[in-house]
Amino acid sequence: GKGWQGELTNHRKDGSTYISEQAITPVFNSNGSVTHYISIQQDITKRKADERSLVQRATQLTLLKDIGEQIVAVLDLPLVFEQTVQLVQESFGYHHVGIYTVNPQEDIVKLQAKAGGYKNLIPSNYTQKIGQGLVGWVAHKNKFALSNDVELDKRYINIVPEKLFTKSELSVPIHMSDIVIGVLDAQSPVKDAFDESDVTVMQTLADQVAIAIDNAHLHAAIKRSLKETQAMASINQALNEILDLDRQLQLMVDSISQIIPHIERVVAHLYDEENTILVPAAVAGISPGRKPNIQMQSGQGIAGEVIKTGVSINVRDTHDDPRFIPFEGATYLRSLLVVPIQSSGRRVGTISVSSKIPRAFTDEDERLLTMIGVQASIALQNARLYTATSRSLAESNMLFFINNL
Repeated sequence: GKGWQGELTNHRKDGSTYISEQAITPVFNSNGSVTHYISIQQDITKRKADERSLVQRATQLTLLKDIGEQIVAVLDLPLVFEQTVQLVQESFGYHHVGIYTVNPQEDIVKLQAKAGGYKNLIPSNYTQKIGQGLVGWVAHKNKFALSNDVELDKRYINIVPEKLFTKSELSVPIHMSDIVIGVLDAQSPVKDAFDESDVTVMQTLADQVAIAIDNAHLHAAIKRSLKETQAMASINQALNEILDLDRQLQLMVDSISQIIPHIERVVAHLYDEENTILVPAAVAGISPGRKPNIQMQSGQGIAGEVIKTGVSINVRDTHDDPRFIPFEGATYLRSLLVVPIQSSGRRVGTISVSSKIPRAFTDEDERLLTMIGVQASIALQNARLYTATSRSLAESNMLFFINNL
């Protein structure tokens, strides 16, 4: 004879289920006996779904907050990428997560890190043309791409058809000031794996990754600036203290190889004004016994043009520049930056740095190397003056000694 209130799962006539909230109340007669029951029920399926959605959203927000705090605290860029894909894949249960960066110079997106079921299937150095595939499309359009049946999506490209069984893919742009710098990508072997909440999650994560990348770049720039300042001070002090020309040049090329990234070799040429040729004087990255013996006329090759004009040249890809003269067939060197050693308009030589990586040297590298070239010019002129003065003094002493015999 007691009432009851609770929730039940019922079936509709079409076989579908719904959740109802019911209240059953007994009705008594004058003798206190139950004569019948009154039942009131309400379909609360939508309300329960909304509640689950709120719980899920709260959970997602907590995870997003935790992930954001962890990746923003990382200041090493490769570690930012690795930690991002690992945390996203584990926290949200996506089958596969990858993060790409955009290289506008080469018109590609490059895979930086991956986690999940396809980690060992997708090549670590994988690149894709901007505009091709879902990831390339996102990099080009700066819009997210959601495909819950990739077989019907013309944008989709399966890079390893015999191994990847992707059915759904979600890609979102990582951007700074409306410029796409990367793409965050999730894939699943199940159709309809992603919904609007996943889009929101991935977009929020992409924004956090952008902040982490910016922090890492700023940290790297500060570290490099400090390293450059210290190196420049050391180079300047050493060049001014050392008056031996060969030691000056070797110190300079050794220091350059330590402070500019991606360098394969450094060569300092001195200009022989009488014969109008550049002569290799010091090297780093090459064994002393293999010092290049290429002597270039003024105007010949990249270094020859620099000594002729006094203007730095940054060759982004040597394969595209017919002026490049490879040392002993070193065609694997893809980038070349050459600056003059000059001060007050007087050019005494050149500094050349090269790398195996195309487009390796930045405007900042050119600026730094130019500053070193100016310092080196002053120091070399001082060394030559010291040498000439010492020789003159030695000759004077010899003549004095002879005259007094």
